[in-house]
Amino acid sequence: MRHASGSFVRSMTRAAGRLAGGVVVLALAGCGEATVDPLTDHIVFESNRDADSGPGHQDLYLIRPDGTGLLRLTDTDEDEADPAISPDGRHIAYTLRPVGGDIHIMNADGSGDRRLTDYAGSDFRAAWSPDGKHLVFASERSGRDELFVIDRNGDNRRRLTIRPRTNDRPSSGAFSPDGDRVVFESWNRAHEFAAIFTIPLAGGEATRLPIDLPITRAPAWSPDGTRIAFVGSQSRVTGHGLYVLTLETGALKRLTGLSFAATAPAWSPDSKRLAFENFQRGSNGLFRINADGTGLTEISADDGRSPHWGPASR
Repeated sequence: MRHASGSFVRSMTRAAGRLAGGVVVLALAGCGEATVDPLTDHIVFESNRDADSGPGHQDLYLIRPDGTGLLRLTDTDEDEADPAISPDGRHIAYTLRPVGGDIHIMNADGSGDRRLTDYAGSDFRAAWSPDGKHLVFASERSGRDELFVIDRNGDNRRRLTIRPRTNDRPSSGAFSPDGDRVVFESWNRAHEFAAIFTIPLAGGEATRLPIDLPITRAPAWSPDGTRIAFVGSQSRVTGHGLYVLTLETGALKRLTGLSFAATAPAWSPDSKRLAFENFQRGSNGLFRINADGTGLTEISADDGRSPHWGPASR
């Protein structure tokens, strides 16, 4: 079992539905957004599974963690990608990719779509703050990939990161459960190296997670604040394993074997399970696994990418 630096991870710890026939639109809120029933006990993901021929376009789908209740949310000639359900379950943020990419927000039933960012280049991979008031996303608008934070109404956009190292490309940001920090991956293209960092939401110096792997990507902070899941590998050509880092102790546990090419982990609301994307048999299927490495289960064998687990029923 690998371990990370205990002093660092301990400090990080301290810092740290309903859908029967679709979601029903109830009323218009004062902010101009529709109020919908919260989307609970579902996973949202992107897929081209319904393409008639060829690669097709990526659309957004919902599915229950047990593999039932599949529902298509979008059906367009463009690519919808990187979906994320808001903490209250009423909205989904995603990347729209006609050319480049912009961040959009729609109601949880697929209605009420609006563009959050407007940039000729690429904005992508938005993630919600725990209170649902802000989003962090990656963008090349500064001339190189960096992370930005923006209010959910599109106001107060600001740059969060300044590259930790030359040639780095920060992306895949996710908030800590207390909303005080953001964890993110950063590729160093010159050296084929990727590391995971955290940075205060208020800005400042990024701190690297001391994990003894040359490539660590796609971090996801558990809702209970105790662990960070991520994808790790020895090189870009070896299998990508799903790992969990326990912040209090620095213990690092690998959940999937070498036969898997796992990526995009997403925590369940109770921090007991993870959904993830895995490339097998020529397609990207969706799987779930317990946080201790047991209970590996295929959710969907058809194409499925970038899963995000929505809130639980209350």
